[in-house]
Amino acid sequence: KTKDNKTIWVNDSSHVIRDENGDIIFYVGYIQDITKQQNQEDILRQKVDEALVENTRQLQTLQQQSKMASMGEMIGNIAHQWRQPLNVISLLLQDLYFKFQLGMIFPPNASVDEVKKIVQDTFEENYQKINDRAQYLSNIIDDFRNHFMHDETLKPEFFNIYEFFQDIEEFVLPSLEANNIKFFNKIPENNLKVYGIKNYLKQAVLTIINNA
Repeated sequence: KTKDNKTIWVNDSSHVIRDENGDIIFYVGYIQDITKQQNQEDILRQKVDEALVENTRQLQTLQQQSKMASMGEMIGNIAHQWRQPLNVISLLLQDLYFKFQLGMIFPPNASVDEVKKIVQDTFEENYQKINDRAQYLSNIIDDFRNHFMHDETLKPEFFNIYEFFQDIEEFVLPSLEANNIKFFNKIPENNLKVYGIKNYLKQAVLTIINNA
């Protein structure tokens, strides 16, 4: 503290002078005012902190943009994979509706039992087709949910590498076909397994395919 009650920073450097008995006689040294230097260091430290905060914010923004881009690609794949089975379901329902409306599925002079049999067979056939494609749509949702699963929930495991690339093919095939790209799985169909986090490898392979 100065006489006018101002706070300053000082660098105190001194040397102790002792007598023959080792008692302190006096000190020799100096006190240097380093307030300006200290203030500059504080300003520099503040700028560094601000830069770190800004860099962290920019990194988070880039990560979010990358995640959104990845999600956009995945949503595009979902759309491609959903379009075909949804079209099939719609066509099956329309076909079933018009057959009943126009009476095209009943032969002339059919008995009541024959009509019941035709109705039952037609319903069961179309029901199974629709159910299969609905299950396929449900499996796609599970695949994409697993793809974006939080890292802490993922554990290393042994998995079949041939089946892994079959899954990859099903995952991206509609997008590839839309761009006239063919997918060849040349890994031998055997029980060869690898150990690791399956989703990490899937994300890497999907990124390579999407970039290509």
